[in-house]
Amino acid sequence: MKLQSRRERVFILRPKVSTTIEHAMFNSHHMSFPEYIHNLDKKMEVEKRREQEYRKAKQWLVETRV
Repeated sequence: MKLQSRRERVFILRPKVSTTIEHAMFNSHHMSFPEYIHNLDKKMEVEKRREQEYRKAKQWLVETRV
């Protein structure tokens, strides 16, 4: 989402989201994409989970290369 300010007006541009992305977000995180975009707490929760999954995968790769 981009914010643009022109002469004291603020325009919020809505991101275009395909149905594939919408379905993937709902299947993975049990929320819609607009819900993810507009709710900071939910967004932080999703990103925290993604970071944990990334770290697990990275650790798994290190362990399996031995």
